[in-house]
Amino acid sequence: MAEHPYSGPPPGEAPATPHYDFPAPAVGAGAFATWGDRLGAAVLDALVRVGIVAVPGAIGAIAFVGGEEAGTVGLGLGLFVGLLVALAYAPVMIARTGQTLGHRAVDIKVVRSDGSRVGGGRAFVREVVVKALLMENLALFTAYLLTLINYLWPLWDPRNQALHDKMCDTLVLKTA
Repeated sequence: MAEHPYSGPPPGEAPATPHYDFPAPAVGAGAFATWGDRLGAAVLDALVRVGIVAVPGAIGAIAFVGGEEAGTVGLGLGLFVGLLVALAYAPVMIARTGQTLGHRAVDIKVVRSDGSRVGGGRAFVREVVVKALLMENLALFTAYLLTLINYLWPLWDPRNQALHDKMCDTLVLKTA
């Protein structure tokens, strides 16, 4: 009887670690999100973040009724609170459902590369540490070349991953 051409590792050697190199799915749910899908979600999420910052900022600005000093403090405090909430927006949403409001609008979601849910820690690292701090703020030192490369990377990547996806072991998939 002929033996299967691959019967595992040679005796005494450990099996190879699994490699998650998924081929690009066809279409529909589970297919990799296109660059346009990702861009649409990013634009919508930017508008959501502007609203998140503007509301407490406007509420804080009401303190100008009490004088310039009170208004300056109120506005500063309102903007600070708004910025903190805006920074927490994406990690919290992605950890809960895999989608921000922008992702929902364009029918995409973020998952780990093995298809499992993105937890809170990984969502925080992906959205705050890697995207916000590294790719967008520290990129100032590269004249934002790193930011540009990060967001254009899905155009030539076989799984449409940006650099921040590769660093955090995530994929962005279509949901419909």
